[in-house]
Amino acid sequence: MIEEQNELYYSLNHYLNSEDDNPELALKIARGYQKMFRRGFGVPEQTTRLTLKTTLLNLKKYRGTPFYKILMRLSGFVHRELTPFVSYFFIHGSLATLDYVPGFSDLDTFVFVKKDTCGQPEKLKQFKDKLALAQNLLKEIDPNGHHGFLCCNEANLNHYCNAYMPIPVFRNAKILLGPKRIAFHLRDSQTEHEQVFERFARILLDKKRFAPNAVTTFGFKYFISVLLLMPTLYLQARGSILYKKHAFKLYTHSLLDKATLVRKNFSRKSLKKLILLLGQDYLSQTKNMVKEMKRGIKTQKHQDSLYINSPRLVSISVYEKARRELIKKFENNHDVAAIYEYGRIQSPGISDLDLIVVTQSNLKSSQPADYTITTEEFPYASRVATGTLMVVNKKDFADIQLFDEVNLKLLYGEKIPLNRLSASDLKYREIASVADWLPERLTRLTRMLKQPRFDIRNSLLYLRSFCYVLERVSKLTGDPYFAQMTHEVLKARSLWLNRKATDLRYLVMRLVYTGYEAMAAFTDRFFNKPCRTEGELLLFPWQRILFTANAAEVDPDLAISFSTLDTTTLPVSSTLLPHFLTYSRQPGVLSRQMRKQLKTNMRPQTNINRGYENFLKKKMDLANRYADFLLANDLKTGLYRFGFYLQSYLKSLKN
Repeated sequence: MIEEQNELYYSLNHYLNSEDDNPELALKIARGYQKMFRRGFGVPEQTTRLTLKTTLLNLKKYRGTPFYKILMRLSGFVHRELTPFVSYFFIHGSLATLDYVPGFSDLDTFVFVKKDTCGQPEKLKQFKDKLALAQNLLKEIDPNGHHGFLCCNEANLNHYCNAYMPIPVFRNAKILLGPKRIAFHLRDSQTEHEQVFERFARILLDKKRFAPNAVTTFGFKYFISVLLLMPTLYLQARGSILYKKHAFKLYTHSLLDKATLVRKNFSRKSLKKLILLLGQDYLSQTKNMVKEMKRGIKTQKHQDSLYINSPRLVSISVYEKARRELIKKFENNHDVAAIYEYGRIQSPGISDLDLIVVTQSNLKSSQPADYTITTEEFPYASRVATGTLMVVNKKDFADIQLFDEVNLKLLYGEKIPLNRLSASDLKYREIASVADWLPERLTRLTRMLKQPRFDIRNSLLYLRSFCYVLERVSKLTGDPYFAQMTHEVLKARSLWLNRKATDLRYLVMRLVYTGYEAMAAFTDRFFNKPCRTEGELLLFPWQRILFTANAAEVDPDLAISFSTLDTTTLPVSSTLLPHFLTYSRQPGVLSRQMRKQLKTNMRPQTNINRGYENFLKKKMDLANRYADFLLANDLKTGLYRFGFYLQSYLKSLKN
């Protein structure tokens, strides 16, 4: 089915941009699409939704340029003649981002064609004739232009191949015609990205076509255009889907520097001088660069196949024995008032045993080491629980619902009454939990994709944790889409526990995309006030959350591509910054540490709802009280929330 989709896509573009009419091809395309319409374009469960806000082309910005009149005519033509045939008409590339080079830059377009246009040969012919009239506008901008109008059936949006035109292109594009939003349902396009790279590599290495003594100005421009596209195609073949200008930051080569110089001087120098700028041996240089790229793609594919730490099924009885071990340990400890379990054991062998030890306000008969799980003392607990228990004093534990709707189960000791929250605080708690955890969990998922070996158990653990955040977003926004990913994660857990391997890297990538989709829906609903202040927040040294006012930079592909083994950089909307600023402005050790780790580019304004601000103050006050209790009793770990700030504070004391 994927092969049919791709064949129809390329046949459609060949037909629409051909100078000759071909009724047989039009009929073949129409019948092919009719068949696809009847049975669907793919399996919906294998796609990831990504919704973009479109940006209108502002024609006023082109006044005084050679493109203004042509763009005005094109805009009028599109609205007057193409509305019956197309759903979206995008202008992309350097002309859309205003970093064009006169004499070299083409008018780059991408058009989503209505379903009924593609399914009817007569209507397809009418559309082709309309596009032929518009082709003259492309030639007016550049007589050496090499492509016409790239077109895609709008039905492909439900099973979109990112190799047709990558999503980052649309993030930076401008629209002439179409709704304010466009929703892509992305399928796995990695094979097609590799095929596109190979196709353009073969084009570049065509000696007969591009030999220095035979190439024309028209041909040389095409060679330079493809050459400058290769870093993008190379990175896409390695799994990083980037906008063209960003690709040059991740792949550099001396030949590309010279090609950039040729591009800038294309309209000012003769063909002979342009060839000298690139070097007479440019075909040999290109061959060496392509070889280097192919080695890089092969290395990446090998890395993507390396998995470690496969989970093993653990009997539920092991968890019960672990509970008994810990109860026996603490039942004679007069400082311990109760032991609570939180969370659920859904996948024995992957799920952690999460425990909170509730103590008296003053520890008199225990030491910090008593709250650490060791293999020697706890052979069962060390298999299924984290190395350190959460430790909270009795008084503060009563307010634990300020943090989360914690699913608590009393294992030992007295039942401690919990303070109830007001209806408004319950709502604020859900919003605050998403703002706290969605960026943080996204950094962890992004980090997984950068590791040379993929940790299976660890990733399955965090994927489930991440789904809790998505479920909250689904509940808050009323969009069931985000909660649906839980089923796929639980299925992956089950398969791996039964020794049936699945592609976890691709699942993690899909969840990063889904996380950004959820973040957009969440911020649009609850953090929609503009915030010009930008900045960054460091959690652990490797976790960097970047607050940006540029919507095009809030991009999962940028997060994945520009993160490294050492640092995960996650761009998010600057509208989230006031949430963290409110935390940092409170008194207490965690807030003071947060102020040190939160940097802004100007004096910021919180600009958030007063009731929500008051809730955040209460939440941070509780966290600071937790931390004060741990520090007073020389406990280095055990903080229920905001542990990254406590660890940074303790590290600063050592330095």
